[in-house]
Amino acid sequence: MTQLPNPGSKEAVEMGCKCPVLDNNMGMGMYFNGKGEPEFWINGYCPLHARVETHLPPDPAESP
Repeated sequence: MTQLPNPGSKEAVEMGCKCPVLDNNMGMGMYFNGKGEPEFWINGYCPLHARVETHLPPDPAESP
């Protein structure tokens, strides 16, 4: 399985990512967990990064 691009990165947005771009520093992450690893804000409706088991209601922006 190939690794997904980071949330908010240009590559992810081109693949349909709905995670915040600025909050995620253009895919580089914004906050660090004390181990030097970036952390990301994930949009619950993102088709790439949201967990399938979240059981969120349908995204109203995508209704016909």
